[in-house]
Amino acid sequence: MSASLEKGINALKQVIDAPIASYFNSCVHCGLCADACLFYTETGDPKYTPIHKLEPLRRVYEQMAEPKWVLAFGVC
Repeated sequence: MSASLEKGINALKQVIDAPIASYFNSCVHCGLCADACLFYTETGDPKYTPIHKLEPLRRVYEQMAEPKWVLAFGVC
């Protein structure tokens, strides 16, 4: 892994907190949020849907070693 990629992943890990963790765990990929995105409604391109834009951050969250429930409930 390159140094810049590792630096970016570490920065993302620092931003994932309890609210973001609960959003990732509660999203069922239904697509209803797409209607709220102006770029998606104008272009129809799925890459502009909110869930697609959050996918890189979700992937980092899924690979984290810490227990996800600790993040979801906050740090003790």
